[in-house]
Amino acid sequence: MSVYLHPCWHQLCVREASRRSLRMVKKMSHQHECDMAAVVLLIGLDEQKVAAAEQMLHGWSIETHVCIEPTFANGLVQGTKPMALFFVRVEELARGVQAIERLTKRGIATIAGVEHLGQWTIGQRSLLLASGASWLIDIEQPDWCHRLINCVVELHRKGKRQDEDKQRQIQLMQDLHVIGTSRGMQSVFQWAVRVGSLSDLPALITGETGTGKQVVAQAIHKLDPKRSKGPFVAVNCAAISLGVAEAELFGHRKGAYTGAERDRKGLIRSAQGGVLFLDEIGDLDYAIQGKLLRVLQDSRVLGVGEDDEVSVSVRIISATNRNLLQMVEQRTFREDLFHRLNILSVTIPPIRERRDDIAPLARYFLAKHKTLSRYPVQAVTDELIEALGKLDLTGNVRQLENIVCQMMINKENEQPLDLRDLPQALLLDLAHSQAKELSINATPSSIRDENCESEVSRLVREKRWSLSRALQYCEKFLVREALDMTKGNQAQAAQLLGVTPRSVYNLIRRHQLLLQ
Repeated sequence: MSVYLHPCWHQLCVREASRRSLRMVKKMSHQHECDMAAVVLLIGLDEQKVAAAEQMLHGWSIETHVCIEPTFANGLVQGTKPMALFFVRVEELARGVQAIERLTKRGIATIAGVEHLGQWTIGQRSLLLASGASWLIDIEQPDWCHRLINCVVELHRKGKRQDEDKQRQIQLMQDLHVIGTSRGMQSVFQWAVRVGSLSDLPALITGETGTGKQVVAQAIHKLDPKRSKGPFVAVNCAAISLGVAEAELFGHRKGAYTGAERDRKGLIRSAQGGVLFLDEIGDLDYAIQGKLLRVLQDSRVLGVGEDDEVSVSVRIISATNRNLLQMVEQRTFREDLFHRLNILSVTIPPIRERRDDIAPLARYFLAKHKTLSRYPVQAVTDELIEALGKLDLTGNVRQLENIVCQMMINKENEQPLDLRDLPQALLLDLAHSQAKELSINATPSSIRDENCESEVSRLVREKRWSLSRALQYCEKFLVREALDMTKGNQAQAAQLLGVTPRSVYNLIRRHQLLLQ
């Protein structure tokens, strides 16, 4: 049985639904109404939709910026954490997905606005969400602006919670001497927090020399509610002599071998109730690996010269800068031991992949080693941080700490550490790097012209491009390179190209250049 509704009744129902939606949003957000310092980018919407969105958002004191393309959002995100409502057409889905991924990488929480959402397939919707969209909004619905407010308020709340959580985490990291604000180190520490409560499972930490594997292992120990009060015993497997490795780790009875003048319980039993940290586990002798596997599987230890095994309660955390999986394939590391150690694993990124951590690390080491200087040095200049970021720190965090120590020892005043305090060898490295850049930039124009001519010749001969197509390719390449060099600043890109900002704007639209 079908029921006919007069059009007036339908309009009344829509209006009532909109009122209810708005009342719900206001009720949900009343407590945050005074601190909604939010910025929303409206990207790709027509003028009518922009006007409706701006009217609603401005009513909540939310700042808005209108962008035709995602590329134009580049200059609007400095110093802010904006959100974006990005209009995606179903016929341009692939392009829209790429844009959302790039917006998300820039830290811009994105709401995808679409037309007739009910006609989109589950696969299409999933693609938008998987690319980073926080919500999908049908902008053809009469209450879409109210839904937009709802999403903005929720994203604002989520962002505040994340900022607060990050600050608490950074403080906890500092308390545990794990220094770093980069996404890589934040992820490593979050892993350590999760692993800390899994007291009876082994953990494996990999990473290059000097990345701070032992510091992370000590953090896990302190975060472990069951073992934090027990000992933390660190063992460098590469430093143990092959002849006494078994006795050092597992213990021995008096007289078990020449020189065994007394009973020793060994390093494993010394860590009873706590953590045994096996650094450079990849250097452990193959024969010893089998006995270690026995400890991991059964929590029992048999010392050299002993008749009976002894039960132990020890958590084993291993670390290595070697590729254990490759060693397993080469049969230099036991496969069964590898899988036993690799239950919980993490890789600490090298310093070259987290340059943002150089500044907090340098300040931390300055405070840690302040007694090395005769003067009360309390700061590090931005110039020095920039210089440290340009160095090839192959020794990672350990090398950075050594550099700070050298500067503190040689410091002759109480001024902040700056570029002049760097050791002479490092200043020469920086100077040589600059000289190389100058030599490249000083390449004769005739050589650069020859390179350019050869590339153009290749396009004509191999690809058989016409003059028009080759010029379009070159034009697109030059505009994209100029935008990359200026980080999306169209005014600066226009200066580089010798054209007006309006021309750059038109070229971006013509070549469909998206946010990089």
